[in-house]
Amino acid sequence: MTTPDPLGTRQRASLGVIRLSLLAGVLGFGAVTWFLHRGEAWTGPARPPGGAFATVTIAVCVLAIGGILLARRQVTTTRDAGKYGSWCVIGWAFGELAALMGGVYYFLTDDPSRYLIGVLVMLLSFVLIPLRRA
Repeated sequence: MTTPDPLGTRQRASLGVIRLSLLAGVLGFGAVTWFLHRGEAWTGPARPPGGAFATVTIAVCVLAIGGILLARRQVTTTRDAGKYGSWCVIGWAFGELAALMGGVYYFLTDDPSRYLIGVLVMLLSFVLIPLRRA
């Protein structure tokens, strides 16, 4: 059994703005990277990152999912509005970490696969840690 939703309308609106800001930053970074890579001036790194960086990027995504699940557990059990909002932001920040790590990989290699995985992890954080608790 879950506890009732501790947030008021104003607090929920504030958290919604935070969530949109996190998403806008990640999508903006991806758009700028895409735009820069399409220009004629971009030549890529002199020595592209090796497979270790790709592995680290995936490992960060997996660890971020663990952090999201931990934050979700805290969000579903707390009754305090302050703690509820803090754990929501912490969980979403784990998703943003995965997306930005993928974005850095995309920026350095021109391979958007890890960026897309990171954005999916971020969207997973939004689904698992919603603004309104049922």
